[in-house]
Amino acid sequence: MRLLPTTLFVCRLEPGPAALDRLPQGSFSAVIRLSGEACLVGETGALPAGLERSGPWLALVLEGPLAHDLVGVLTSVLEPLAAAGVPVFALSTFDTDVVLVPEGRLADAQRALGGAGIQLRGARRNDSGPADSGPPRGGLG
Repeated sequence: MRLLPTTLFVCRLEPGPAALDRLPQGSFSAVIRLSGEACLVGETGALPAGLERSGPWLALVLEGPLAHDLVGVLTSVLEPLAAAGVPVFALSTFDTDVVLVPEGRLADAQRALGGAGIQLRGARRNDSGPADSGPPRGGLG
């Protein structure tokens, strides 16, 4: 797994076709629409003003491509996080799964995942130090 070096927010949007017009620029953004609701996920500096938001979040990336018939990939990440009481917001692209964790709970997430044999590349030291740019150490990564 890899930790993205950017801080993200999840924002509530009014549902409807205009939701796609709010997609911000940046290295990470997503719009999710369901009947009656929509949300926007994006980098802190790229989000439109005036939206109800949740965050800050950090993105843990299960890099793909991941075959769509794989079973238990997200579960292997979500179970240790749930056992540690770390909230998540999960989303996927065609090839990659992404699990957002609250920025202030990164150390808890690292401990929980490490206990499950999953190491993070790009993991921050002590939640605020420089990124660890060393090679992956096994697990999902």
